[in-house]
Amino acid sequence: MKVYVDNEKHDGYIRDNCVWREEIDIFDKMAVQVKYANDVQVSYSLTTYSPYEGLTIAFNGMNGRIDSCRTCPGVNRKK
Repeated sequence: MKVYVDNEKHDGYIRDNCVWREEIDIFDKMAVQVKYANDVQVSYSLTTYSPYEGLTIAFNGMNGRIDSCRTCPGVNRKK
């Protein structure tokens, strides 16, 4: 936690661990779906309250699927 608190003066984000404060006005979950003129479709989802950091990307095609999953260093690390 110290590494985050030490940087509050740089990013202005005060980490008081209370995500339900009235001043908190960001959405908990956001999503976008796009369909391009060439019928390519894109879906994007963002979860802001997740207990871990990282991303999962999947490309679905006519001949298969490509998956990639990345987590931040030290997150979900076995002890």
